[in-house]
Amino acid sequence: MGYYNMPEKTAEVISDGWLQTGDVGCIDEQGYVSIIDRMRDIIITAGGKNVTPSEIENELKFSPYVSDAVIIGDGRKYLTGLVMIDHDNVANFAQDRDVPFTNFASLCRAPEVVDLVRGEIERVNESFAGLNR
Repeated sequence: MGYYNMPEKTAEVISDGWLQTGDVGCIDEQGYVSIIDRMRDIIITAGGKNVTPSEIENELKFSPYVSDAVIIGDGRKYLTGLVMIDHDNVANFAQDRDVPFTNFASLCRAPEVVDLVRGEIERVNESFAGLNR
């Protein structure tokens, strides 16, 4: 575990066998991990740009179709987002458009839903300049 061929970088993030991500989380009774906060609130990209991920995350969460979002990218050339859809609102969207789905996974994979979420991400991207996109 760690950075490929970068032992110094690996040593910075591994402590006593634990990967130190900078996130604060909890494990529920079913063993699921939830990220609930960050120990540090600024991402510094590989290019040295400081980005406040919470601004992007909050803008994504203003969408009625997004229940949660996490932005990562510390030390990378680009930012990456993980988006959790709002099941009820997206299911209503799909039902209103006769999009077939049988469960949460099939709802998430429906092309119309993928396009919906992509549109929300593009809307947010347009409101941020440069590397924040």
